[in-house]
Amino acid sequence: MNQNKDKQIPGALPIGMRLDGKKFSYRIREVLGQGSFGITYKADIIFEGDLGELSSLHQSVAIKQFHMQGLSVHSGETTYLGTSAPEDDCYAEKFRRGFQKEAINLSRMRHPGIVKVMETFDEYHTSYYVMEYLERGSLDSYIKQQVRLSEKESVSLIRKIGEALGYMHDQRMLHLDLKPGNIMLDMHDEPILIDFGLSRVYDQTGKAESSTIIGLGTEGYAPLEQATYQSDGKFETTLDIYALGGTLYKMLTGEVPPAASEILNHPGTLTQALEAAGISESLTALIQHAMHPLRAERIQTVSAFLEELSEAQPKDTAHVVIRQLEAEDKAQMSVVQRQKTELLLIQAEKLAQLKETPGAEVQASLVEEENNLLRELEKFDSERKILVAEASVPSPAKPKKRFGKKVLMAFDVDQKSMDDDQLDLIGDNFDTPMLIAGCAGSGKSVIAMHKAQQIMDAGGDVILIAYTKSLNRYMSQNKENGLKNRFFYHWQWQHCGMPQADYIIVDEIQDFDETEIRQFVAAAKKCFFFFGDTAQSIYKGFGKQTLSIDEISKLTGVRVSYLYNNYRLPKPVARITQDYLGLEEEKDKVIKYSDAIYQSKENVLPVFVKCYSRAEQIERMKDIIGKNNYRNVGILVPDNEMVYEMMKDFTGIGFACEFKYNMGLNEDTYKDTLDFKTETPKLMTYHSAKGLQFETVILPFYKGAKSAEERKALYVAMTRTYRNVYVLYDEILSAPLRDVPVHLYRKE
Repeated sequence: MNQNKDKQIPGALPIGMRLDGKKFSYRIREVLGQGSFGITYKADIIFEGDLGELSSLHQSVAIKQFHMQGLSVHSGETTYLGTSAPEDDCYAEKFRRGFQKEAINLSRMRHPGIVKVMETFDEYHTSYYVMEYLERGSLDSYIKQQVRLSEKESVSLIRKIGEALGYMHDQRMLHLDLKPGNIMLDMHDEPILIDFGLSRVYDQTGKAESSTIIGLGTEGYAPLEQATYQSDGKFETTLDIYALGGTLYKMLTGEVPPAASEILNHPGTLTQALEAAGISESLTALIQHAMHPLRAERIQTVSAFLEELSEAQPKDTAHVVIRQLEAEDKAQMSVVQRQKTELLLIQAEKLAQLKETPGAEVQASLVEEENNLLRELEKFDSERKILVAEASVPSPAKPKKRFGKKVLMAFDVDQKSMDDDQLDLIGDNFDTPMLIAGCAGSGKSVIAMHKAQQIMDAGGDVILIAYTKSLNRYMSQNKENGLKNRFFYHWQWQHCGMPQADYIIVDEIQDFDETEIRQFVAAAKKCFFFFGDTAQSIYKGFGKQTLSIDEISKLTGVRVSYLYNNYRLPKPVARITQDYLGLEEEKDKVIKYSDAIYQSKENVLPVFVKCYSRAEQIERMKDIIGKNNYRNVGILVPDNEMVYEMMKDFTGIGFACEFKYNMGLNEDTYKDTLDFKTETPKLMTYHSAKGLQFETVILPFYKGAKSAEERKALYVAMTRTYRNVYVLYDEILSAPLRDVPVHLYRKE
């Protein structure tokens, strides 16, 4: 029942009072609510023996007491029927008999969707009837908790409600006050009709056996004619049909339906409201038909309503939300609001994937997932209506040095910024294929960009391909010239039909397999230039048969040209990544540390930060970035699900962060908000960060790296920095970083 524990109702019986029925005695435990003709209580059944009594705390009942507002007089434990005026007493007595008749009529109902009545009795000068107590609360309360219900759940519930109402009509009984507040949910979430205070029973001749007069009902659920309806021998089921449509409206929108007068005077009111809520056309049409302001145009029977319902095609909640969010004008949103939009899209796409997964257990969880999504969407809509002061999107970062004095952060570098090895490789060669290999930070991507620009300046046709979407965007957004439309990431290039060009330039060539490399060679009309890391591809861990630089050399017949110097990696970070991650020079092609190779003047020690909870790690990241005023930050994590969960955490505390997330289904399931022209922190997986570089790299939730593939991925992540590295871990620092000498890092 709808509980009102703190509600004080005049005339209500005191808590603990005993009532003696015909079959059982009861102890009042709680006042649940009040209507026009009664007060409802929660009570315990009393079991009596020779030595005493026992209240059953496990078998509660609901007791409805006849109590007319304005007429019944309460004195102590006694409720009198009327006032001192004889005509009022007579009036009250008439309705008391109707109240008793209501209980009898209800007791005759034998349907699982109608509340069960145990007995009726008189006590303290008034009448009572006892019915089952439903612990879960009303449908109205459930809707408020969920904000609104999915179409699938709404259709399921309204069908069961309709079946119970149809049974009532078969028994020649009208409810006349059907609404979510008068529908309870049992322990299995099945709907149960209650509160028949306005109900009316008709005999087979059409004569009404009124338990009360027909009242106004409840605004939004009662048609216009109910206010003035007088029985003329007709059994007007359309009164309840209107309320049935209103109940479905409330479930789908979370709002009380418009008043009947509003629907009559402003045609289209229902349609506009339902369309605004994204409700399917078929359910919109059903509600319009059931709630037609003209009785003759309304659905006439419950069976007709259920038949129309069975033909309705509920929308898939996930795709409704996806379409709604994709239509949003993100330019008008704050950074954090855009983050929330993308997270909701991910949640909706996960739900869409779940719906295609077979299995009863999976399907049983769909309703809860759909309702969670709708709650989050409603919360998002509400938040957007509130003006919140937020920091503006940071302005584009000014060029900063990435590789020390030799190579600038911007990709538009001139030859004065290159060393002898880099200059030798670039030269003026346009006719001979090149295979260039170097460690992280050796300037491979810079040379690839420079070579592409050389070709463009000479009037040549060139396509530059990167393996990851992140690297492609990183390179293209830092190159404001004619090359911008000649960048592709690999999947994009393939799905554009693998276009040819005079020159094909590929970065991170070690991440491709033999077939893909042959496709690049075939697409180059004149010549190809491949750039790769001397370390083997980290994608072998995903089952991809990538080729090493040496294997690519054998395949193409092109000699490897090496870049030896590293201008990006600070020496302390280089010492750790080259010597303490458990990677081997022969097997993994990771060269042992040498001072001569690493040219960076940065000597900031990496920081290992001990934390004790997830929440602490999130707050520490926010503090690290904010207090140090870091403006070029990469937050790198091992897997995509961690990206998703962290973005929820960041969004929850109002922390702006761009991200790349891949559900792993297909290219359409990427969510990529990375914009390398802003100073907003970037969140992505270790693998997505290949080829990128940041002033500050933060590695949260570090739990160690056991396998060779995990260590290679950690290597990629740590070598993305040109200044700062922070590793956040839970209580215990795991291998391989636990083996790093203490003089190579700072601990917090």
